[in-house]
Amino acid sequence: DLEPVPILLVIIDEYLELFHHHPDWIDLVIHIGQEGRGCNVFFTLGGQRLDLSSLSKAKSNIAFRVALRAETAEDSRDVIGSDAALHLPAGENGYALLKVGPRELEPFRCFYVSAPYVVPRINARNDAAVTVGFTTPRSLTWEYQPLPANDGAGVVVTDETQGPDEYLYHPDGFKKKKLLDVIRESLASHPARPPHRIWLPPLDTSETVDELVNRWRGKSWWSDYGENPGLVFPVGVEDLPQEHAQRVHVVDAEMDNVMVVATAQRGKSTTLMTMITAAALMYRPERVTFFCVGAALYPVADFPHVAGVVSLTDIEGVSRILATIEGVVRYRESSFKRYRLDIAEFRDRRFGSGGDATDPQDKFGDVFLVIDNFGDLYDKDSALGDRTIAIARQGLSYGVHVVTSASGWLVGQKQALLNVANARIQLRLSNPDETQMGTGIEHRRAARQTLDRPGFGVTNAGHELLIGLPEILGPDGERIGTRDVGAMINARTGVGRLETLARLPERIPLDDIVRSHRTTAANADALNIPFAIGESALQSVALQTGRVPNLLVVGRQGCGKTTTLAALGQAIAAQLSPETAQITIIDPKTTLIGMIQAANVRAYAYTPEDIDRALAEVAGIVRDRLPPPGLTQEELLSRPAWTGPHHFLLIDDEQELRGNSVSRPAATAVLWDLIERGRETGLHVFATRLPGNWAGVAAMNPFIQKMTGSRAPTLFMDNDPQTVKVFGRTSAAQLPPGRGVLVTNDGAMEGILVGTPVPAALQ
Repeated sequence: DLEPVPILLVIIDEYLELFHHHPDWIDLVIHIGQEGRGCNVFFTLGGQRLDLSSLSKAKSNIAFRVALRAETAEDSRDVIGSDAALHLPAGENGYALLKVGPRELEPFRCFYVSAPYVVPRINARNDAAVTVGFTTPRSLTWEYQPLPANDGAGVVVTDETQGPDEYLYHPDGFKKKKLLDVIRESLASHPARPPHRIWLPPLDTSETVDELVNRWRGKSWWSDYGENPGLVFPVGVEDLPQEHAQRVHVVDAEMDNVMVVATAQRGKSTTLMTMITAAALMYRPERVTFFCVGAALYPVADFPHVAGVVSLTDIEGVSRILATIEGVVRYRESSFKRYRLDIAEFRDRRFGSGGDATDPQDKFGDVFLVIDNFGDLYDKDSALGDRTIAIARQGLSYGVHVVTSASGWLVGQKQALLNVANARIQLRLSNPDETQMGTGIEHRRAARQTLDRPGFGVTNAGHELLIGLPEILGPDGERIGTRDVGAMINARTGVGRLETLARLPERIPLDDIVRSHRTTAANADALNIPFAIGESALQSVALQTGRVPNLLVVGRQGCGKTTTLAALGQAIAAQLSPETAQITIIDPKTTLIGMIQAANVRAYAYTPEDIDRALAEVAGIVRDRLPPPGLTQEELLSRPAWTGPHHFLLIDDEQELRGNSVSRPAATAVLWDLIERGRETGLHVFATRLPGNWAGVAAMNPFIQKMTGSRAPTLFMDNDPQTVKVFGRTSAAQLPPGRGVLVTNDGAMEGILVGTPVPAALQ
């Protein structure tokens, strides 16, 4: 009952060139020669010369040999065992000799199928009866002898005068059809059954994402919307020629990070958008949420599943996204510990059959950080790149994934990120030998054979891959572009946006921060001084001066250092009474005049003499709170704690104060032995300064060394990234006024916006 299997002819022109560039074909041809006859598979080899050294094993299986005109007698003998091919006509093409086994040579002439096809004529003939008799003998002579009149009667049947040849033309109307073209068209139009197709048509046109999802699910994407197991994203079609199949290729991201690698203009950004679109068609926003970095990803910004898209140049936006995701990781770390579950149980309880016994404050499912061209981000700001790598390394245990694209597996890549990204998509590479899709020779060959067109790639199995388009078909079959897919999802399913990326405002009044702080648990300790909002949770940030009494602010001119001191002074006055806290202002450039007018201010100094006197007074007060020398342990234990207010010393532009010299100590020298004992004495030093040569200042300035020794956090505001290092190899950043990065002594960093203090005229 099966269809007959036709004979398969494998025809190879210039076979020696093929063997030279693809040596693996030699074994295939030998295999056909040895075993192909039983399967009705035969080969025909063509070339300008004969060299069967590579086919010695199949030489005896070559029964038919055809030689056209040979250049030398040796060439002729190699093919047919005779010099005869050397003597074939040289003026005309197509003359050949056929050698079949031991038989004699058979001469023949090949058809010339590339000549223009001439339409056959239908000749009109005039027939007449003619009497035919014997011709009268004539003398054999050299003279001309005309035929008698009656001898021409036999030529009454003649053809009409022939016109010019007629040709068939291609649709362009100019190019003549060849004989081969006409034969091919005639065979194609013949009603006989077409031959069996050994292979499916090659991948050529990308399918839309909804077609991929529908093929994967077996039903339309909006049918039972979101009810799909696992966490898989159909992204393209994989060609499996040996299985005679072209299947949907999916990325399984349930417990993995994802990496897309391709050379320039070969579809990295489109692949990321295809993945996001597939996820949006497969799952609800409660199941997957995307935070995207890269200007090329703006078309997906209106998807209900996308919380926000920022460009690589928007450093504040990128930092805000990272802070949000870091907050999710930290929250789930404590939440999972509290509920005693892992990410698999979390998914089962929230989205499976395990019941929703999860933290109601956690509104996310799986969270994806998508970065288009991670190498560019790392080059712009290595600190942001390192934070991304940390998220990729820690996030999988808490349902947080990192999806990145890169231009290569080696160049512009970070090994730490590569090690934790095992779900990979590889498109065309600039150097295919760098492929990471398998390790064998076959996989490198598959990478080299990847079409140099956007969207074409190779899978781990070495099969060809064609990425889909981030588009869908509308109800009437029209194409809906990426920017309009979000609206279509909303219209079809009714789902809305789960999360919108919250950004730090350009400014925020300090009074709002203080009021917000009073509603938090941190307000229980009056020594927690609120002065800014943090980008991770967009909540008030307070200095825990009871635990870490000091603060250092570093930034360039105009960055907001003085405003920060004013905000701290006003926040101290709002939090603490004059009996509890007193403020001493050191203002050598008189930029703080009138900014802090509370009753807490005990002294304001701006001249060198007044500054020396004010610092000496504060130092004397807090030094008296230290125990005198010579006390025993029992006396120290029974000694009452000091009484009186905390002393907050606000120093603006510390670099303007008198430095240390042989003739006279530095203005701040009276504080050096007290700064590190602030928790014992109630001394709190808040100082600002220009960065200068920050590496040298931090190493040589005694005041800065004492502040660092007290584990004082440092607020890095606007600085030159080339000269100022925040922590380790992490550089500072160029920031707008009021913005900064608060860095603790153990390296924890938080982007903040300092609250705007009340102007002097309104106090």
